[in-house]
This record gives sequence, structure tokens and C-alpha cells, in this order.
Amino acid sequence: MKSLILVIFLTVSYSLFSQEKTPKGINKIIVKNELSERDNLKKVISVLRENEYSISKIDSVSFQIETTPKKFRNWSYTYYFQFGVFDNKIRVSGRYNRNSSYQVSGIIFSDSGSNEIVTTKVGNSFHNIIFEEMKSICLKIVDESQIQYEVSGKRPK
Repeated sequence: MKSLILVIFLTVSYSLFSQEKTPKGINKIIVKNELSERDNLKKVISVLRENEYSISKIDSVSFQIETTPKKFRNWSYTYYFQFGVFDNKIRVSGRYNRNSSYQVSGIIFSDSGSNEIVTTKVGNSFHNIIFEEMKSICLKIVDESQIQYEVSGKRPK
């Protein structure tokens, strides 16, 4: 009887865990609420400051915010988030830099370009970890029912 209960528990735990997996290809989060553009801008700034994010750019004309790059663990990667407010929507995306370079025959090649955060199949990938951090910020602005996801260039349903 104990082994049957253990098998049922493991099966239920696995199915619950697998449902929480982030789908592949998501590159933006769209937050919808009833606030005005100015109030949404203030809300984003407030949430970022409360969660110890530094802000590198605030454009109060186009309602754009960009965080200061943060280092990812002990890796050479840095990442930052971008927020665009339009009407009662906030579009959130993330970008990262590898901050690496290599030398071939005396020529230095640098990969410090900005790359988009897009979720992958691998659950604990760099992209997915940063995406979950971005999502947690959004959940401090609204609840899950007010969040939509955009898949690489496709509009949310």
C-alpha cells in the first residue's frame, strides 16, 4: 500500500511540475490593467526600486524604461529589462550581453552585442531563469490573469 501511495504522489508531483514549465519561444510579457500611462510608468518605477533594480533610462515622453545591466551569477553574462507603456498596457522584454571576447591571430573579436531573452526547451537555461525573474516583476504589478505572453514576433491571443 505504501508503494502505491508513493507512486501516486510521484506521478501527481511530476504532472504538477511539468505544467509549470515555461513554453518555448516567449520573448515578451504584456501586462494589462486599468491604470493610465503615467500611473503605469510610476508603478513600474516603484516596483523596480522596491526590488533593488537600478534604472538606466527613463523616457517620460515615450514612456520607456530600461534597467541597468545586472550580472548573472558568476557568468560573464549581464542582462537588463525594457518596459514600454502604452495606454493601459506594459510591454516587458529582456536583453542580455555575453561580455566575452576572444583573440585570433592578434585580432580581438568581441561579443558584447545585445541579444533578446527568448525562452527555451531547457527548463533551467539562462534564458528561462531570467524570463522567470522578469515575470516575477510583472506579478508585482498585476496578478497572473492580467498577463499575456508574446511568442517571438507573434501577438498575444
